[in-house]
Amino acid sequence: MTTLHIISKSLANADIQIALRAAQKEDAIILINDAVYAFANKTPIDTKASVFALAPDLIARGLNVDKLPSLVALIDYAGFVELSESHQPIVSWY
Repeated sequence: MTTLHIISKSLANADIQIALRAAQKEDAIILINDAVYAFANKTPIDTKASVFALAPDLIARGLNVDKLPSLVALIDYAGFVELSESHQPIVSWY
């Protein structure tokens, strides 16, 4: 199985980049809670992993989904559960 990297806090850009580089090609990264601010202004993404953002968290923070980089896919809670079920281990970044 592959790793799911969960980023839940609005980390400094350098910390986000460390998390992105740690992910392998087969891994998935999901931005939840305040981490959705990380790419709210089309910040470049340097990773080979699949990147997701939890849509309800973007909406709750009033962020425009059109400003996300095209590499970030929006998912709902059911998608989050599916990612959690299909990846192991799960790593949380704080």
